[in-house]
Amino acid sequence: MRLVGHSPPRCACRIKSDAMDEPIWNGAYKNDEWYPWFLKRIRALIAAPRDA
Repeated sequence: MRLVGHSPPRCACRIKSDAMDEPIWNGAYKNDEWYPWFLKRIRALIAAPRDA
């Protein structure tokens, strides 16, 4: 999942193979208050990807 803001996109986390695997979080995202929302959204996008 990439977060887009005023700076270039940054990778928030990686998931190795299965959507239910624990993600590998990048830096400060690991303990972010939005962690549950990120994880829910990431798993939903993996389950039902959409075309851009």
